[in-house]
Amino acid sequence: MELANAKPEEILYIGDSVYDMQCAKLSGVDFAFAKWGNKRQNIEAKFTLLNPLDLLNCLSIDIIEDSERTQPLINTLIDIWEKSVRATHLFLLEREILNIKENFLPDALKNISHLVIAQENTNIVAFMGIEKQKLEMLFVTPEKRGKGIGKKLIEYGIKKFSINELTVNEHNLLAKGFYEHLGFKIYKKSKIDEQGKSYPILYMRLND
Repeated sequence: MELANAKPEEILYIGDSVYDMQCAKLSGVDFAFAKWGNKRQNIEAKFTLLNPLDLLNCLSIDIIEDSERTQPLINTLIDIWEKSVRATHLFLLEREILNIKENFLPDALKNISHLVIAQENTNIVAFMGIEKQKLEMLFVTPEKRGKGIGKKLIEYGIKKFSINELTVNEHNLLAKGFYEHLGFKIYKKSKIDEQGKSYPILYMRLND
């Protein structure tokens, strides 16, 4: 905890023995019992994991819809957007990132029909924007990528807003693979993006 500069409530101890459970209690952190490693025992735990994917259900993520779009909130979302874009959109030029950040993103965040935010321990870690049934934006702060937060947002959007369509840059292979894993399929391609820039775009729909 000291090395990670983390609080006890931010830690989940995962183990498959009574000794692991006792260590978690002594450390004052929650314990998750990895039952796939010890099928012969039932150990007291906050979570019982039958397989590694069950870890996704342990995420203490709160989903908040259409929060009051104050300037501090907009600033936080812009910061997440920029960090995420710099980590994933390596094909964008610096001037293009700054142009989007300064001239397009603030109004887009204020005017999108549905703005959905993911919070972890009151800290905003991701957000998505939805227009009708189309996912217009989804960004996760880099340090929280790969932890199921984006998947949780998408599943929420599908259930609540019937999301069934999105676009993704062809060069963003990680995002393309992520959406394909969730059941979206490419139905159209364009050599330019929706702003007329020469970045190829993939149009994807949810595979019913």
